[in-house]
Amino acid sequence: MKKIFKYKTVNRMDDAGGFTLIEVLMAMAVLTIGLLAIGSVQISAINGNSTGKMTSQAASFASDQMERLLALDFTDAQLNTGNYQRQEGSYSIDWTIANAATPNTRLITVTVTSANPVMQGKQMRLRALKTASI
Repeated sequence: MKKIFKYKTVNRMDDAGGFTLIEVLMAMAVLTIGLLAIGSVQISAINGNSTGKMTSQAASFASDQMERLLALDFTDAQLNTGNYQRQEGSYSIDWTIANAATPNTRLITVTVTSANPVMQGKQMRLRALKTASI
């Protein structure tokens, strides 16, 4: 009786169904870099939204003050020439009323500045002319 034995060499790397340690570490490195990039984009978006909100508030305060001044009668004491100021939270609202080159006309300049360091010295400025009614 003749026995035939077949020897098979086993190569564990060929039969393995998983990943090697190097492959797992490389995948983790790529994932970490991607997550850090997403995190930095998120921080930039938050800073941009904060700056946009403050700019919008400054524009609203400037527009509101300008509308108040333009609604006044030309002879109102609040439209006398000079520099004026008021505070609204962390915002400083300044306005200047000056005689314009044209008679019976006032140049009104409203400037809003925020004390918040995010705004970095940015200002919102509006100018308008107020004329006497004929």
